[in-house]
Amino acid sequence: MDTIEATRERLLPIFMEAEKDKPLTKKQAAEQLGVCETTVWNMVQSGKLRTFKVNGSTRYSQREVRAIINARNEDRTNGRN
Repeated sequence: MDTIEATRERLLPIFMEAEKDKPLTKKQAAEQLGVCETTVWNMVQSGKLRTFKVNGSTRYSQREVRAIINARNEDRTNGRN
C-alpha cells in the first residue's frame, strides 16, 4: 500500500502540470474564454491565439487561453476594459 501511495504522490504533480497545458478544441477554448467559436477564429487570425495540430485536428493551448483570461482580468482590475 505504501508503494501505491508513494507512486501517487510522485505522479500527481506531473499529472497536474500536464493538465495545465492540455490541448483544447475550438469549442472548449470558446467556452473558457466566454466567447463564441467565431471570436476564437478571429483571435487566431489577428495573432492573439495560436493553433497547433494533434492528429490532424486543430487545437489551442490551455496555457495561452489562460494567459488571455488572466490579462483580461488584470485589465478589468486596473480599470481598463
